[in-house]
Amino acid sequence: MNRLHISNIGRIGGITSEGVRMRNEVHISEWSTIEDAWIQVEGQYVVEWGSMAEEPILPPNTEIWDAHGAWVIPAFVDPHTHLVHSGTREQEWTARLKGATYQEIAASGGGIMQSVRNVRAADVSSLLDESRIRLETIRSMGVGSLEIKSGYGLDFDTESKMMRVTQALAAEYPEMNILSTCLALHATPPEYAGDADAYVKRVTQEWIPIWVGEGLIDFVDIFCEQGYFGLDHLDMLLDCANRLGLGVRVHVNQFSVMGAVKRAVDGGALSVDHLEEFEGPDLEALKKGATFPVLLPGCSFFLGIPYAPGRLLADAGLPVVVGSDYNPGSSPGLNPFLTLSLSCLKLGLMPEEALNAMTLNAAASLNISDRTGSVGIGKEASMLFISGLREWSTLPYHFGQVPPMRVMLKGRFI
Repeated sequence: MNRLHISNIGRIGGITSEGVRMRNEVHISEWSTIEDAWIQVEGQYVVEWGSMAEEPILPPNTEIWDAHGAWVIPAFVDPHTHLVHSGTREQEWTARLKGATYQEIAASGGGIMQSVRNVRAADVSSLLDESRIRLETIRSMGVGSLEIKSGYGLDFDTESKMMRVTQALAAEYPEMNILSTCLALHATPPEYAGDADAYVKRVTQEWIPIWVGEGLIDFVDIFCEQGYFGLDHLDMLLDCANRLGLGVRVHVNQFSVMGAVKRAVDGGALSVDHLEEFEGPDLEALKKGATFPVLLPGCSFFLGIPYAPGRLLADAGLPVVVGSDYNPGSSPGLNPFLTLSLSCLKLGLMPEEALNAMTLNAAASLNISDRTGSVGIGKEASMLFISGLREWSTLPYHFGQVPPMRVMLKGRFI
């Protein structure tokens, strides 16, 4: 297998040594770099790097690519998306511009249930075609790994359809790491109106074991929020996941504080996502556990709700993670560079902290930081080569602007 030798790299950032899984405590701002560098890739993996001052003599058959001073960062990892869905919800957006709240729109039959109607009506082919366009968009902007949730079906057949579309995307784009989360507990479907307990029991006792047996699920999730699902329902999902060996990701504290953060941490949840509403006991619970706080500034930006306390969480030594929350209702933005800017401007993270939160820590929250999320010997060669940088802060400073770059995923330029 031939090696690709990449020379004249201005700076490589996001370097980790073997065994470094995440950035937390005093290390959240640690963004290790090497300047004036070269790097070698063999197959899908980084195999060696060093300074241009000590560039090795290369065998005659070595493929060489000159980076012309471009800087390198790891490909982004997005740990929270609703990428598979059908249609858009601009009408709700204009309703909010006129003063309607997210909750009011949901109560009138919009919100999640509008997307449920759209997805139930879509066939597999059209759903796959729509989702492929979105995936190729974020891939072109440097997202190399992502999680995709179901949750717009709320019945067995449609949830299965969504997860099979995710499975098809993973097979079609093997250069990406695509993980599937079952979010059948996104809302109570009309078929179970007034009986959320029965629906949760059906999902946890019957449907999830089937999907696990079919290899369709990496994680499970629940929207734990007033008007949706409560603490008892969260406990039912945690019990189900523990029986089946699944990681649990929880939508929590988006609009209200109801004690779900502590319940999730105590139950061994892998992540708690949103945290726009946050109180002291939530912080203490996170400090005592091993659950990742996943922050979603795009949702706050689009809905006009508070931003999660990123600075507070980072100062508390927690492994802060940032994701897009891409979805048609509350965060319909695919641009990871805008998310990076919002992480600094609105979550209070410094540029290096935000980069860690969107690469290594995000990968750790998906249990894949052993192979991606940083530039390391033996890790996947998933990297962005970016021209025109003066400092790492240049990336979030030009908010929402996608810089000139080349994207390499698992050793292949796309």
